[in-house]
Amino acid sequence: MASLHVWLLAAPGIVLASALVAQSPVPTAAPAPAEEKLVCKKIKAAASRLPGSRVCMTKKQWHESEFQARDLARRMQQDKETTHGSN
Repeated sequence: MASLHVWLLAAPGIVLASALVAQSPVPTAAPAPAEEKLVCKKIKAAASRLPGSRVCMTKKQWHESEFQARDLARRMQQDKETTHGSN
């Protein structure tokens, strides 16, 4: 149950961190194709009183960010099971 609480607190931070990493400024000469239009989302950190920050990425970047967050959570869970399973 404690791991669920850790995940619930960490997930928004993971998504925000990966979103910020994915937001590298790239100069463009031509307008972006339709599938590369920016999608903006308001990301709020769990258990925070501060307003959320607005993060804009392409659909592809959002999918990659979400995949990385899920993969990180899966690896954290596996590491925890490996560490605690040997006790």
